[in-house]
Amino acid sequence: MPNFTPLFYLKEGNLTLGTKTKVELQIFHTPGHSPGSICLYWPDNKILITGDVVFYGSIGRTDFPSGSLSSLKKSIDRLSKLDVECLVPGHSTEYGNIVKGKLNVERNFQAVKLFL
Repeated sequence: MPNFTPLFYLKEGNLTLGTKTKVELQIFHTPGHSPGSICLYWPDNKILITGDVVFYGSIGRTDFPSGSLSSLKKSIDRLSKLDVECLVPGHSTEYGNIVKGKLNVERNFQAVKLFL
């Protein structure tokens, strides 16, 4: 693996991007799939970027050495309380990628909680 040094680390809290047109994001630390997982929430547009925490109809794997099903459950419970109209996972799954519509997002959270 190449050796590199990050310019900065993201941590839980607010993140402002841009200078003229600012975008305000909220960063959530969401361990479970991996200890350092984060999700990005754009409240102005009700978009949640979940990485490998939540997919359409599925959840991130926890069978890696640093994975934790109990931590993933807490992370998903926390995210499910957000006002989301568009859920964007980190990559496509066999079921598709983006979940659109508030009701569909809520149903998706209900469905994935059955895995927990």
